[in-house]
Amino acid sequence: MRNWKTALTVFSLDWLLMSGSYTLMFPFLPVYLANDLGCAKEDLTFWSSACFSIQFVFSCLLSPLWGRIADRFGRKLMLLRASSMLAVAYCVCIFVTTPLQLFFARAFMGFACGITPVILAMASETVPKEKTGLAMGILQSMNVLGSVVGPLAGGMIAQYLSVRYTFVITTCALSAVTFLSLIFIHEPKRTHLPSPVRDRVRLVTILGNKAILSVLVIATVSFLILMLQASVLTPYVNDLTLDHGAGIVLSGVVFSLQGISGAIASPWWGVQGQRRGFLACLIAAMFSAAIFYALLALPKSLLPFACLEFLSGMCLAGIVPMINALLIQVTLPRERATAFGLLYSFQEGGAGSGPLLGGFIAATFGMWALFLSGGLMLLLCAAALLFFAPKELRRAQLRTVSL
Repeated sequence: MRNWKTALTVFSLDWLLMSGSYTLMFPFLPVYLANDLGCAKEDLTFWSSACFSIQFVFSCLLSPLWGRIADRFGRKLMLLRASSMLAVAYCVCIFVTTPLQLFFARAFMGFACGITPVILAMASETVPKEKTGLAMGILQSMNVLGSVVGPLAGGMIAQYLSVRYTFVITTCALSAVTFLSLIFIHEPKRTHLPSPVRDRVRLVTILGNKAILSVLVIATVSFLILMLQASVLTPYVNDLTLDHGAGIVLSGVVFSLQGISGAIASPWWGVQGQRRGFLACLIAAMFSAAIFYALLALPKSLLPFACLEFLSGMCLAGIVPMINALLIQVTLPRERATAFGLLYSFQEGGAGSGPLLGGFIAATFGMWALFLSGGLMLLLCAAALLFFAPKELRRAQLRTVSL
């Protein structure tokens, strides 16, 4: 697309709708299992963890494949495939009647994955190089803005109606993503299609690049930490709340606080990354996030906990756009969909492990241990990048500052 501002606007709307539709129901799957699907209390933890994780398992396994297909046959085609299949998957969730049926529907969602890497790859080719940081910040801002609207609306719907209605709204939102992409996104014609053999060589080459591998590992740990609270935040907020009848609504509000602060901070992080270097800003974001995340272990009432969630969200908001921008800098344009497919796969691996690990830590040691563990992991990642970042990442840092 010649007009990169128009393209970025469409990508941003797509991502806003996608993120909002996902978080509309995600925090309330346990409520849906218990209230709508008749899941017994003693089985709720098992089915919640299974339904949370199965989507990430399939996404983790299939994202590199979808990325390679996008590089070979066209990214718009893969965007339309993913958004339409996800719309069908969420539509199926409207009609499920048992936890097992929901489990298989979530598995199909994982099979349908692939929107995120395609949008990032197309945006990286459309936006001028000197605007990469700003573009990644805006896209991340739309992502977190959707994560604000989703839990707030989902909490109200879950409290006063039924979680089942969230799937209706989600189906409509993803249908809108498909429509917007079909009408407004135009991919340039490809004059050369890589062969399957070259695809395999390219994948091995990408994974053999120390800079890319470092970004993928950091992304995995980051998303693990971002999802660490997912399966235990609602009951924890309910324990901190004096009015237990409003616990579901308040958990939606608290779940949205990191998104609100992230929507505010993400464009700022993107601009700072362009000016001061993406690697330096990634390290700064992880160090600051480690402090506020660990401090979440201290509050015994809802208000200070909510304030710290907001502050930690401002710091965490700098991690994802810096990771995306660094990956753009250390990859060639023809391999970016494959690289972003791998990135999404590693992210989904971390995101799928986060709720399971968080639930285990919280159940075994308590919530204080969960927050301290998350802060420690962030601190170790920041220190590793500060002292042991590959030369390619440090050169990318210098190129960014010199722009």
